[in-house]
Amino acid sequence: MKVFLTSNLNHYEKIDGVKVAKEIDNKNGLVDQLKSKLDGTKGILYVPADASNKDKINEYSKILFDALKLSGIVFDNYYVVDDKSSVEEVRDRVLKCDLVFLSGGDTFTQMQYFERINLREILSDYEGIIVGQSAGAINLAEDVYNSPECEEDLNRPCYFKGLGKTHINIEPHFILDTSNFDSDEMLHRTAMLEESKRRDLYALPDVSHIFDDGVEQVVYGECYLLKDGIAQKQCIDGKKKIIYDINRILDMIKDKKEKKEIIEELYKIYQYKQLLAKGNYDLREIYNFIIRVINKYRDKLEVKSFYTNPSGVDVLSLNYFENLCLLESMILQYAFCKYVEKSVKKL
Repeated sequence: MKVFLTSNLNHYEKIDGVKVAKEIDNKNGLVDQLKSKLDGTKGILYVPADASNKDKINEYSKILFDALKLSGIVFDNYYVVDDKSSVEEVRDRVLKCDLVFLSGGDTFTQMQYFERINLREILSDYEGIIVGQSAGAINLAEDVYNSPECEEDLNRPCYFKGLGKTHINIEPHFILDTSNFDSDEMLHRTAMLEESKRRDLYALPDVSHIFDDGVEQVVYGECYLLKDGIAQKQCIDGKKKIIYDINRILDMIKDKKEKKEIIEELYKIYQYKQLLAKGNYDLREIYNFIIRVINKYRDKLEVKSFYTNPSGVDVLSLNYFENLCLLESMILQYAFCKYVEKSVKKL
């Protein structure tokens, strides 16, 4: 599996009001990565968001194909699908292609089309490259969050099943500064931050992207993690950062009891952090929890010296929030060790 989650390829410009293809922006290495990861160039498939709009499909697919050519990525065959394409036609074209491109557009409309052509099943064992742009990237997630962009969107589905090619949820076209936002843009930002209290969202400005090969997830360029209602900067343009998908890591833990315990411990840490933030807490209860769980993972990781001084005495910070963060890292480190162990066995 080789999945690129992109916000905007920045692959065309307007000249006298007409969209004209140009080289794909390679500021964060997308073009170079595509060239290095492509197994072949026998074909590319363009999958639209609005499959009924033939004019737009023809216009935007041609712009994409021309931009790839200008960027030095040339295929033998170029395919598109639309609302007239049968499930078998789509399947046949996917099998002929080394790259499948899922376009931007209306996220929910696109997923309805994906369901009609059975794309989730068709891509389930696809081994080529999948590039999702904007809506296409959002819909590559296992469980989609389709953030409302205006009042009307509040009456449309925000949650639905995606294509299941990544556990990462992205927010494309992200702009950190909200000082010039209108009411719709503020509604959109508020909805994102509220959702980030339930799940992590990776906010990508245009030209940034995330690569996910099923083992490792890497963000390239400016990126923000939306978590607990806060936007935390993860990376800057021209740089990359490895990120870890906790859902996929936990999936590697096959013992159901152990997995349940880890999830419960992480949730307990989250609850204690919330109580500390509100000033409503029992320090003795939190302290006992921290000591008990640290000792448990000392044994699991076989590192008796974690959080002790040279004499073997427990040394914890007076800042309980900091201690909870350290404990969270320790649990995730254990889960990641299991993840690496399983991943290595697959090689």
